[in-house]
Amino acid sequence: MLKRDAMIIAMSARDAMEEFHIAHLTNAQMKELNPMIRKGIFNALVAIAAYEKNANALKYFHILADKIPPYWEMSELEAFLKEGCVQEENLVRHQPRFLSAFLQNELTLGNLSFDGQTGCYVMIVSARFKGIDYNKRHAHRDKIAAALRKEGFAYGTGLGYHKRL
Repeated sequence: MLKRDAMIIAMSARDAMEEFHIAHLTNAQMKELNPMIRKGIFNALVAIAAYEKNANALKYFHILADKIPPYWEMSELEAFLKEGCVQEENLVRHQPRFLSAFLQNELTLGNLSFDGQTGCYVMIVSARFKGIDYNKRHAHRDKIAAALRKEGFAYGTGLGYHKRL
């Protein structure tokens, strides 16, 4: 099933880059590039599907998440998919619950938020922390990060904090 899904995703990626292909790549170059794209997509799909139960998949997931540059924007659905076929709000991931009252309070205050598209918790910029003295904001940021790590969350650059095994 994941191999089929990887092929479908690769075809979608291939279609999305068709104009780039025409302008900059030969058919021979695309023939060499296509299997690399499919393999990368398949490996990522396996890591996503298995990271809650497999340490190697989790490690690879973290490696990929940490490589995402901060300037990458979230993808937008094509208009035809927004019109009744798929609703983005149905793609929202499960929100892991906090064990500590401290983190739950930070979430309530808005110092932490959950991004349903990435499945990660995101901390706001420390200068905008609510209920925290300006001079204590950096220490408070570190306290939130430590509490997240204690509950099994890891930081992925460009994503936020995601739940580990």
